[in-house]
Amino acid sequence: MAGALSHLNVVELCDDIPGAACGRQFAAWGASVTVAEPQQGSALRRVAPRVATKAGHVSLLWEYLAADKRSLVLDPADPESSGQVHRLLETADVFVTDWAPTRLEGAGLSIPALAERAVVISFSPFGKGGPYASFQATDLVLQALSGFMALNGIPEREPLKAAGSMAVQAVGVSAFVGALAALHERERSGRGQEVEVSCFEAMTSLTPLLRSEYSGTDDVRQGGPISGTFMFECRDGFISLNPSGERNWEDLLVALGVNVAELPPYLHGPGADPAAVRQFVAERALAHSAEALFTSLNELRIACGFTNGPADLLRDAHMAERGFFFEVDHPRLGEIRFPGPPARLSLTPAHPPRPAPAHPGDTAPGGHANEGVRRSGRSGDDTSPPLAGIRVVDLTTAWLGPYASMLLGDLGADVMKIESPLRPDGWRGASVPRRGFPSNWTSHPTNADAHPWNTNANFNSVNRNKRDLALNLASAEGKALFLRLIAEADILLENFTPRVMGNFGLDYETLRSVNPRLVMASFSGFGRSGRYRDYRANGATTDTTCGWASLTGYTNGPPTMMGTMEADPTSGLQLAATALVALSHARRTGMGQHIDGSMFETCAGYIGEEILLAGLTGENPQRRGNRDREMAPHGIFESSGDDQWLAISVRDDRDWQAFLTVLGSAAGLGEEMFATREARLRNVDELEQRVSTWTSGRPAYEAMYALQQAGVPAGVVQNYTRVLGDAQLRSRAWFRPITHPDMGSHRYNGFPWRFSRTPATVRKPPPRVGEDSETILLDDLGLSADEIRDLFAREVTRSVQ
Repeated sequence: MAGALSHLNVVELCDDIPGAACGRQFAAWGASVTVAEPQQGSALRRVAPRVATKAGHVSLLWEYLAADKRSLVLDPADPESSGQVHRLLETADVFVTDWAPTRLEGAGLSIPALAERAVVISFSPFGKGGPYASFQATDLVLQALSGFMALNGIPEREPLKAAGSMAVQAVGVSAFVGALAALHERERSGRGQEVEVSCFEAMTSLTPLLRSEYSGTDDVRQGGPISGTFMFECRDGFISLNPSGERNWEDLLVALGVNVAELPPYLHGPGADPAAVRQFVAERALAHSAEALFTSLNELRIACGFTNGPADLLRDAHMAERGFFFEVDHPRLGEIRFPGPPARLSLTPAHPPRPAPAHPGDTAPGGHANEGVRRSGRSGDDTSPPLAGIRVVDLTTAWLGPYASMLLGDLGADVMKIESPLRPDGWRGASVPRRGFPSNWTSHPTNADAHPWNTNANFNSVNRNKRDLALNLASAEGKALFLRLIAEADILLENFTPRVMGNFGLDYETLRSVNPRLVMASFSGFGRSGRYRDYRANGATTDTTCGWASLTGYTNGPPTMMGTMEADPTSGLQLAATALVALSHARRTGMGQHIDGSMFETCAGYIGEEILLAGLTGENPQRRGNRDREMAPHGIFESSGDDQWLAISVRDDRDWQAFLTVLGSAAGLGEEMFATREARLRNVDELEQRVSTWTSGRPAYEAMYALQQAGVPAGVVQNYTRVLGDAQLRSRAWFRPITHPDMGSHRYNGFPWRFSRTPATVRKPPPRVGEDSETILLDDLGLSADEIRDLFAREVTRSVQ
């Protein structure tokens, strides 16, 4: 069967990773994607990691992001070349670009004109206005300013950049979600529009700022997630788990070969000392194999990860059983194993990718463009949000799933969150010990009668724009009511382990019999098949297992998890994306399908170029700290003050000359040993030491503005409270003011996109448990007041706590 998006034509005109990653998403699901390149080729063709071949050096990032695409040369000075691209744009459904408006005008292109008929995804580092509008950016600088890296690393050292290019690729996936929503709206209105994506705002959207907004305080780096998950060294690797918050402490002791009866009081029971517990586990873990301990702990239902590097992923038995990797006969690289999709769509699965275009103008890999412009619906001035009229039933919990359903709700879908009346979403604090939450995950409510379930910053940060129904699915009445809701739904989201929905008697075949057009999106830690299928997972353990931690860490130091469980929201992006991909197919054909998604595979896909490199070398790439393969200096440098840090990226020799004009001769950087990029890379230790001497005597913001004024990418590493006061975000009114009935008024994260005609909106604050139970049962299901009272009396449902 053709791909779910095979009806779409996409034109990509991008120099940087986010736009190319967005285009790759379209190509992976079957759209015809054409890359317009200058004669010398896209800048991404020259980005590391690169390998030498008989045909010359090949960028593995290009090979990963440009797979399944074809190429056309765009030379504004050549009428034939320019005309070919313009003719292609006349039938394009989507135009993806990161070119500035003036550069587009020089090529005879206008975003407003194109947006009349197509969806235009326009990327920029910081947006079209505000004090940072002219700032230069790299991945490192964006991670610094957005708060994305604030908690990565240890307090004694500089904050750490996340693995590979995963953060900027996530920006591309986020844009893909916005593009699919805009395409859905175009079917309704017959009109295109621009979707503006500020990479800074999109990356900030992945940062849990509400914790600090509620409390007014910041967490500190501690070498891993602030949730209490730590890395423990084993005989042959590392494992990650949370020993202090783990409810199955006795099972953990069994796996470690320890008799609980022999433990002193400070290691057991309510008075256990968390630091002593961690030290105890660290000492015992050294006697075990990491993979064996990972297996035994997970079989005991203890969420745990073990360190995989990219080369290890290629040998992973679970991924082999899932068939995650595609075997590709590549004309330049030979036989390679290409990372698969984040999910399997039951009717329209992703197909093995065709190699990226070998040279500019190579039209073979992507095949032929689809013919004609496919628009239906009526033309009009409807400004309803893009997904208005779509019904989403949401069974997800914690961060991954609720983040995805919040995105759909922000885009206008009617999201109905279903929670157990007795054991609601664990991120409310209902299913874990209160001591498992850091202090600033909760806050003092403005309502003295507020239930603790409704005051948690984590839950409230990802659950706006949802109606809440408390419903006991284990009861016959609850199941029957749920099936009635499913009959009218477009999408069902769930992130249980695979056995749960079957245990409820609500497997896909049952739901499909009620609603054949239903898209059921199931995302779990490891997917619905393979030896790990029933293992529990969370963002921290996935960070370890998917390869991220192996690539993150100080040079010559151990693997390091990120300070927040970013595997959750980045997987949530793909949950939202694949649900909308399948919805697009369902709206055209009337056929729903089941999505089998995996956090493990999703997150591995974000480091695809590193996996390709490992497949060609047979080795895991080395941890580089904040250094780059081709840029120097490229790092985080201490500034004056307490825990003040500045990100600096010198991309090329042009940046270097600008850098020297700011630092002056006193920095001692004008020597021949730093004159070229190659020389700077050879002498990077000495280079960084001299740069540190300069930054250490200057306030971080002062140094940032001086470097940016000279055109050098630089950004302060901002903690969450600084991001909340960031001048760029304030000037663009990014934060969303929301008044919660129990928590009062606060600033919540804004949206990762800005739609020119049909903006995303906040229509409802995060719901309290069962807040909408009565109205849903009355208005959506048509129950009588007497029937509803009976359901309340028998605890099939409940109302606000």
